Amino acid sequence: MTAATQALIALPHASDGNIRPLVEAELARVRAHALFKDTTRMKRFLSYVVTEALEGREDRLKGYAIGLEVFDRADDFDPQADTIVRVQAGQLRRRLDLYYASDGKDAPVRILIPKGRYAPVFEVRCEAPRLESKDERSTVVGIEKMNRPGIVVLTFQNLAADNDTKYFAEGVTAEVVNALVQFRYMRIVARTASVMDDGKASSNLSEIAKAYNVQFALAGNVRRAGKLVRVSVNLISVQTGEHVYSKIFDREYTPENLFEIQEEIASHVAASVAAPFGAINRYNRRAPIGRLSSMKAYEALLKFYEMSISPTASKAEGLLSEFEKIIIDTPRFSSAWAVISLLNTLLVTLQIPSSNPETRLKTALSTARRAVEIDPENALAFNALFQANFHSGNFDIADEVAAKSIALNPNDYNMLAYYAIALASRGNVENALSFQSAALELVARPPLWFHTSSLICKFQDQDFVTVINTVGEITPDSPVAIQVLGLSSMGHLSMTEQAQDFIKKSLSANPDYAKHVYLTMMYFHPNPEFKRLILEGWRKAGLDIPSL
Repeated sequence: MTAATQALIALPHASDGNIRPLVEAELARVRAHALFKDTTRMKRFLSYVVTEALEGREDRLKGYAIGLEVFDRADDFDPQADTIVRVQAGQLRRRLDLYYASDGKDAPVRILIPKGRYAPVFEVRCEAPRLESKDERSTVVGIEKMNRPGIVVLTFQNLAADNDTKYFAEGVTAEVVNALVQFRYMRIVARTASVMDDGKASSNLSEIAKAYNVQFALAGNVRRAGKLVRVSVNLISVQTGEHVYSKIFDREYTPENLFEIQEEIASHVAASVAAPFGAINRYNRRAPIGRLSSMKAYEALLKFYEMSISPTASKAEGLLSEFEKIIIDTPRFSSAWAVISLLNTLLVTLQIPSSNPETRLKTALSTARRAVEIDPENALAFNALFQANFHSGNFDIADEVAAKSIALNPNDYNMLAYYAIALASRGNVENALSFQSAALELVARPPLWFHTSSLICKFQDQDFVTVINTVGEITPDSPVAIQVLGLSSMGHLSMTEQAQDFIKKSLSANPDYAKHVYLTMMYFHPNPEFKRLILEGWRKAGLDIPSL
């Protein structure tokens, strides 16, 4: 079976006996590869997490247990103070990425360790449902090029005199490329000629644009003085010469933290440049009329991300109509199918009452599956599939798909923030706050909804004062979470006058408000204690909850 006839799919569960031999064989191949030569402890780390997962003990894969079992730490080991597990996990992820990008690219099984967790994810190759003809593939490639802005990544220049810094600069370049390509609505040019050249990038931006058919060039340089290393990064519009993004990273350089520094810088650069609210999308939203005329689908994608900062039902419905037209013209544009799914899910969870929830969630599931089928490496497609499954109550599938999305693109802060909300609603407070923190670290100006998970956690801790101080004044037009948590907190705090005023306005706008707010809330599947607290606060506030 050739790579062209294969697709990677997430396995239903790590302990599935049918795939255990495949995973064990792949583990042996990885351990024997040159990348893992003379890495006894790293091979032990990999073998331990894989074995625990195959035995169905993923819940035991915590920093403390790994410190004891793999790194022989004492019983008083504190993973927060001693970072060996986190550092080694980062290095292990990098080596696995390099392996599957080179000699392991056609492996029948992939062993992945998503960022933010230690439990591995296993993927197996299967026959693709259909192969396009040569002509059809050419058409698809043409459509994808037309609909995506392109970035050429130039080798980061070494401004020091030593070879160690040269290798470090090349490593940073490779990590940046690897992080950028996860944003599938961007087209990254990373051929050997552009990435592994001698670092002397052409200063003629028009030549770069013509040679690579790109709109942006990402360049950088590395300087080193003793233990201090400085990495400078610049993103330039090849059409105007403008500096769209610029950042300087100063880090302490040691052989032990080399991989960790490269991975950290790459994560921040990718999120700052290519993520939904990143520099390229911000720059293109300000584009003069006509400049994006050849990228209509991408232009619509910009509108979707802009809308998602502060979403409304009317904007979502308008965009849904636009994307339904786009898939007629570009039926193989995976991200368009994903957005249709996300918009349908949004219209279920965004407003009171929900808009045709059963029909929309079915549509969200089917269009997300279509997006994944078209492009099994599109993290946005898996994000859509996660949200549709979560709000449909398919939690096991939702968690599997979320892990896949995050593994494909650990720098997509939208996915991280939404998964945090899902975890918080289900009562998994510790992991919810961890994913929220990871999202907030990647974005300078996060939308307000990024903080929803911490608000849910505060409510479940019965810190109703903080909830009220955070949400401020609530109205019938406030986001669903604000209405649900704000009104209940008023009830718990005996803020009768404010609560009654809100209820009066809500019932005036919607006589069935009590029924509809309950039904919409239930699409977030609050855990039993969370649900009890909400309903108790509503009753104290004076909202008459019907028997449902």
